[in-house]
Parts: sequence; C-alpha cells; structure tokens
Amino acid sequence: VTEGDTIEFTLVNEESNKNSHSMDFHAARVDVVKDFDSVKPGERVSIYF
Repeated sequence: VTEGDTIEFTLVNEESNKNSHSMDFHAARVDVVKDFDSVKPGERVSIYF
C-alpha cells in the first residue's frame, strides 16, 4: 500500500456465526460515530478509505 492508494476492505460474517463482528482500523481517518458498525451474521460490509 502506497500513500494515496484507495483501500477496499470487505468483512463477511457468515450466516452460521452467532455473533456480530467488526474490524478496528486504528490508522484510518474515519468518524467512528458515523462510520463504525457491527456486521451481523449473514451480512457483508465493504469500506473504502
């Protein structure tokens, strides 16, 4: 990864899982109130930064 690159991250939480999951990017400049959420079982969430 080089400065200026766009990163795509996809978190898939399989339907067979019983818990929600999330990923914490400490170096990402995002609004944790607006841009943070748990991925529930059976969901897929993609973020770009």
